[in-house]
Amino acid sequence: MADKAIHIVGFARRLRYAVWTLALLLLAAAAAAILLNFSDKPIGAFLESNGLPRAWAATVAAVSIGLVLAGLFELGRMLRLVEADAAFSPPATSHLKHFAALLMTAVLVSVLVPTIIQLALYSTLRLSLDSSDMVLLLVSIVFFLISRLLDAAAAYQEDSRSIV
Repeated sequence: MADKAIHIVGFARRLRYAVWTLALLLLAAAAAAILLNFSDKPIGAFLESNGLPRAWAATVAAVSIGLVLAGLFELGRMLRLVEADAAFSPPATSHLKHFAALLMTAVLVSVLVPTIIQLALYSTLRLSLDSSDMVLLLVSIVFFLISRLLDAAAAYQEDSRSIV
């Protein structure tokens, strides 16, 4: 059992480092896409405007990416608790719930806000929803479910400790 715990701690640590690396790469790519214009280059970051003026598209992208970065921060905090053998603790599940909520909010912002802006600017209603948005919404719902399962596991763990 101790070997499995050591393996899980090591895995959580590596995953946490991967999350921080991903957050930094996302931040760099977002900054490049928003501040620079690489659309005419074969390789580079670019900002998909979906018919919005660049300033509006950049603002929506910045807010959405900020929410994803905040979610990755929450995920990193949860993984730190897993490393400390507190995977079933209320703070760990709270961080997972916050990650799921921030991820879901980021997707909803990236889908709904451009639609609202286009309606206000051009009096046209165009909802742009692709499969990656649907997958992210599904993943965030699954994370909410997992956090509820972890809450239930924590209750069972507490009950088993009180019996012994």
